[in-house]
Amino acid sequence: MDALSIWIGREIMKEMLDKKLIKVSDSDEKLINALMGVINLAEELDVDVDEEKVRLVVQKCLICPKRIGGYDLEGNTACPVGGILTGAISYARGIDPHITKNRLQAAEICHIEMDFTI
Repeated sequence: MDALSIWIGREIMKEMLDKKLIKVSDSDEKLINALMGVINLAEELDVDVDEEKVRLVVQKCLICPKRIGGYDLEGNTACPVGGILTGAISYARGIDPHITKNRLQAAEICHIEMDFTI
């Protein structure tokens, strides 16, 4: 799921850049907000950006396999949110994507941390 969602994020960002919805010089926060305007991932998404990391808190996710699909993942997750955002931002920054650190309570609240330092 991580590899697929990173690819999806990169393709979405590529299209957003081609359509000039955003610019590569935009801040990480602006890129994420623009991405959320294109794809609605969650009812509640809090973004915290500092010099080194982007931290997200996702609640009421609209694409959670457990919350929306009702899939019992037996303690595992198939969350695509971190991958989509990692793929999108890493594409805009021209860097290789790295898998994010996630603390997920599937169908409830998820904390996702992304590091985009080169």
